[in-house]
Amino acid sequence: MAFKIEEIRKDHKMRTRLITFITMLYNFVWALAKILIGLIFQTYFFCISGVSTLLIGVSKSIFYRNDKKENIDVYGKSAIISILIMVLSLVYCLYMGRLFFVSSTTKYGEITAITIAAFSFLELAISIRNLVKSYKAKNILLMSLRSCNIASSFFALVLTQVAILSAVTEVDHSFYNAIGGIVFGALAFFVGLVQLIVSYKYKYAIEKEIIEEPLLESEDTQDKSNL
Repeated sequence: MAFKIEEIRKDHKMRTRLITFITMLYNFVWALAKILIGLIFQTYFFCISGVSTLLIGVSKSIFYRNDKKENIDVYGKSAIISILIMVLSLVYCLYMGRLFFVSSTTKYGEITAITIAAFSFLELAISIRNLVKSYKAKNILLMSLRSCNIASSFFALVLTQVAILSAVTEVDHSFYNAIGGIVFGALAFFVGLVQLIVSYKYKYAIEKEIIEEPLLESEDTQDKSNL
């Protein structure tokens, strides 16, 4: 067991797959719970949130199922993930846009709000760092996974806004939360769009033999080449 843990700690690709698998299962279970709760209590916007979480899980499953395979259309898989990110972002904008018409009664304490903020900004920082590394490694499929994580981080920042505003004042901030949700949802859509363009750009360059295909190179290989 200790050997396995040490192996996972040293092997970045194995660690990435493990984390992806665990968070993917979490996304699927939590999405199902949200949808069921929404149907039972007829809170259909909760169902929309469940669909958003489900799409994140599906994106991660595409990466997990194809990352170790050879001779696969990585560009096509990357494009699918990118499109899912864009659909997810639109669903999220719709979900948050409801706050223009329906007030939110969720209340967070100061400690909870600070904790959410700390983890949200940490998640965003890690996501950006990992996305940059995947771009340097030219691993298209991993870029798509990192883009999905960036989108998820944007949604976490909206939760941070909701939590902080509810903690500092009793005033209803539904209008501002709706704006924040739509803005960050639009940013997540932009991330998915950029990744989609990048996928087809690399595919075109490979087909036209403008560049060679180094796109399955791992982040670990890139790191070693910089030593």
